[in-house]
Amino acid sequence: MRPQARAFLLLLLPLFVHAAACLLQPRPACAEDTVITADTIEQEGSGYRAIGSVRIQKAGMVVEADELTYDAVTSEASLQGNVTFDSPQASMKAKRANLNIETETGLLYDVEVFIKKDNYHFRSREVEKAQGQRYSLRDASITTCDAPVPAWCLKGREIDVVLGDRLTGRGVSFRVKGVPVMYTPYLWAPILTDRKTGLLMPTFGYADSKGFYWKQPFFWAMSDNRDATFFLDVYARRGLGEGVEYRYIEGKGVEGTQYVYHLRDTALNTDFYDIRGGHSIRGSNAGVRLNLNIVNRREFLRLHKPYIEERSKRFLESSFEAENFLKQGRLYLRGNHWIELKEGVRQGTVAQRMPEAGFVLNPQGAGSFSFAFGSSIANFSRKEGAQGRRLVMDASAGHTIGSSVTLFQSVSIEEALYDLDGTDERGIGRTTGRYDAALQGRFIKGYRSFSHALVPAVSYRYIVQNGEEPPLFDSAELRPPQGTVELSLTNRLRDRDGEFAVARLSEVIDSEDGNNLKLSLALRRLLTLRLNSSYDLREGAFKDSSAEASASVSKASVSLGQQYSRDSDVFVHTFGIGYDYSKALFLGAKLWYDSKEGQLSNLTGDIKYTRQCWGLSASLARRPHDYSVFLTIDLKGLGAFGVL
Repeated sequence: MRPQARAFLLLLLPLFVHAAACLLQPRPACAEDTVITADTIEQEGSGYRAIGSVRIQKAGMVVEADELTYDAVTSEASLQGNVTFDSPQASMKAKRANLNIETETGLLYDVEVFIKKDNYHFRSREVEKAQGQRYSLRDASITTCDAPVPAWCLKGREIDVVLGDRLTGRGVSFRVKGVPVMYTPYLWAPILTDRKTGLLMPTFGYADSKGFYWKQPFFWAMSDNRDATFFLDVYARRGLGEGVEYRYIEGKGVEGTQYVYHLRDTALNTDFYDIRGGHSIRGSNAGVRLNLNIVNRREFLRLHKPYIEERSKRFLESSFEAENFLKQGRLYLRGNHWIELKEGVRQGTVAQRMPEAGFVLNPQGAGSFSFAFGSSIANFSRKEGAQGRRLVMDASAGHTIGSSVTLFQSVSIEEALYDLDGTDERGIGRTTGRYDAALQGRFIKGYRSFSHALVPAVSYRYIVQNGEEPPLFDSAELRPPQGTVELSLTNRLRDRDGEFAVARLSEVIDSEDGNNLKLSLALRRLLTLRLNSSYDLREGAFKDSSAEASASVSKASVSLGQQYSRDSDVFVHTFGIGYDYSKALFLGAKLWYDSKEGQLSNLTGDIKYTRQCWGLSASLARRPHDYSVFLTIDLKGLGAFGVL
């Protein structure tokens, strides 16, 4: 017989031996879902001894070793030499192991474990694998880094891991490139893939206005649809803060979030309270919405909120609205409460609308005609200034004619009645009549790669008011100009990917305010641009302007912005830059310059560095009389912690 044929038969011999054993004495180990092969297999009762290239296959699991002792009744296996275990969830290498093939549990010695889903690497002198995703390790290290010498790892005397839940350890050191940099006698850390009750990553840090601080959140998973997060903040220069955020999603469209926070500011000897939340009920015919934004002292946002968008708010609004949808309209009940945040303006001068009830009839069509009606009654209260009730009824009718060129006309009448408190003549009434007309055309021309739509329009509005001048409660009392004419020209460019450019130029001729020129521009390709500007032709000056432009070239991005309002006395410039130095490193900065104050109102800088198993981001925030530095270290698989 040729040597090649003899070698081929020797390779097949173990299969023949194993098949014969299964035919002569069928056992659980020989069932279709378990297959054992080796160079030699010896059987004695229910036990098997296999030597050389041992391989066990069972339902997606593969175990290999140099030697195997196996009991077909108990499914207990003892493996020696070059033991490997591979399943859809994990793979392991060990010098020896005692495993239960049926339950996939047991002990492994001198082990390397790789968890495929989240890239966990365990190295341990001894690993006990329990059912499910629990591993108990002795003299072990854990990391999510692929390198032989990992960028970081946790090394401990005892480490217990429940994947998707938590990690606990005793005698644990945190190591960077094998060098210990931190030690703790006991460690608890979440390694969550699902919602679990437990401590979240803390934040330690320093800020110029707060000193050193420590923030520790605790997450409570009450049920599948409810959870809460508790906060404890310790500031060296500001005292102690505590809070809770509660979230819920109920059936039948009910959901909400409630947040309560208290800070005892020892520097100011003041208690600050911040209450926020929302609750909504959505049904097919009715709905309720509640929104809360309450602080007990207006300076809380300015002193303790890190973002300029929050610090620069003019009002905090809380609102309530309940509505019932009718076949042709809706009934509603709403209330609004505003907290004035501007220094120097007394809170008592702000009129609170509590409550307002109303009815709205949806526009009804009859051929080219349409009709609409609305009515509301609102109560306004405040400590300083006029207060009382306002009844408003508004009816309108409209008519449209034309297709390519359309003419829309409408006429409306509004009656407002006031019942004021504390006046000799309580009743005040004002009638407003309004006529609107708009003539608009639409012309489209197609080109090879895009289409151009040209929309010229002219509109006219005439308003007549009769009656007494009411007190100012909200924008409804502002007297509009008697007559306005607006000429506009809109250009739209569109290709197969959608609209990529819009430009609108208009002139508003106001009977009282003179002529205003308005420009709106939006670009969405290459250079992203948004511009809205109003120019007073009579005074030769801008009334307001907002603009933002951004562009990306290769690895760099630049943004410019401006906010200007003559009436609100706001003139702010913004400038931002970003640079992707590499796939791992990003640099960015943004500044806000207040031209009215002649100083930088805010400056931020960001650095983000990302590697395979860890990341680092640092932010600098600078504002007048304060600064903070924020550092976040993200360890893949364990989460992030920060320093501010």
